[in-house]
Amino acid sequence: MNKEMEQQSPLWGGVALVAGTCIGGGMLALPVETAEAGFIPAALALFVAWCYMLATGLLLVEATLWVKTPHPHLVSLSQRFLGSSGRYLSIGLVLFMGLGSLVAYVTAGSPLLLKFFNGILSSKLSTGTGFVIFLALFGSIFLVKESVVSRINHYLVSGLIGSFAIILFIGGASFKSIPNVCNFSKIPLTFPLILTTFSYQIMVPSLVELMKRDRKALYKAVFLGSLIPLFVYLTFETVVLGIVPFEGDMGLLYALKNGMSSTEVLYYHTKSGILAPVVDTFAFLSLVTSFIGIGFGLVGFLRDLFSLREDTRTLFGITLAIVLPTLFFTYTIPNAFLTALDLTGGYGDTWLSGLIPIAMCWVGRHIQGIREGSTRLMKKWFLVLLASFSFYVMYVQSVKLLQG
Repeated sequence: MNKEMEQQSPLWGGVALVAGTCIGGGMLALPVETAEAGFIPAALALFVAWCYMLATGLLLVEATLWVKTPHPHLVSLSQRFLGSSGRYLSIGLVLFMGLGSLVAYVTAGSPLLLKFFNGILSSKLSTGTGFVIFLALFGSIFLVKESVVSRINHYLVSGLIGSFAIILFIGGASFKSIPNVCNFSKIPLTFPLILTTFSYQIMVPSLVELMKRDRKALYKAVFLGSLIPLFVYLTFETVVLGIVPFEGDMGLLYALKNGMSSTEVLYYHTKSGILAPVVDTFAFLSLVTSFIGIGFGLVGFLRDLFSLREDTRTLFGITLAIVLPTLFFTYTIPNAFLTALDLTGGYGDTWLSGLIPIAMCWVGRHIQGIREGSTRLMKKWFLVLLASFSFYVMYVQSVKLLQG
């Protein structure tokens, strides 16, 4: 029995890491951003994005398993399959995406943390102090072993799911009906945001090492870990659309026009004093688990980049190399949450989470002749289809920028 539990623990730890990395603050914007499209088009878009990100995540698993050196990450993977230009592109994208995401999570998470501390202290802490406390508490997690990080994240994701269940229970009492809106033409411009909410690929190489290169277990972890966010997003869409009216004061269109999150209008229409702290807890845990997932991936990335050993001194240096730039950019970028999310949107996620894994697997299977692993994922027509969708999302992001 104990042996069976030990075998299951890495699997569920991997599931929690993938799910926790995906579920972040971006999901709170989904019901508002997709309001004009309606529930059915939004559900279809979420399913398409999930399929795409599931496929590219599994491709990255395969590419990582093809490289037999210890602790391979995106640097050595890109060098192996895409050459020096691919290596430098990956370095730039990982640093850009990783640090940008961490800045967003710290900026959004620290005010929620300050609510707690200011509630128990006589004096009010400053915003800058909140940044430092957040990074000190959760950045220190990177000093421990990967298996311990996985276990901590597992408990946090359990709390995340528990708080989400309470939101559904409270919200259910105010549920009316989903607006009869169905406009598929409004969906394309939401794809960059939707892809961001399913992004986890940066930590896949670290996940491969954590799960001891077990291909079957890795496929299960990526599938189940990304399926949980799909369920959460669809359920959250249903609850918000069923409670918040489409038009009128504090409706979905009002929130979209005024740049409000779904939780702000949800508070207003439920009139529940309990809901606010529960939503704050859910939002905070979603930001923390995403912070851990991205940071976990950056630790492995920097070890691979500089060929470092895993010891206390190395982990301390890597942690400082992640935490200090994050703190600097959080302080210096005005409105850092929205700015960072915009910068890590359609272009960054599409390249790093999509085109690079697709290109590595194309080269590995069809040019270098590697026959190990899945055959279905490596078919030329399938890889071309995934790449075409990637370029389509980048086109949509360009249109969005021009319209903005």
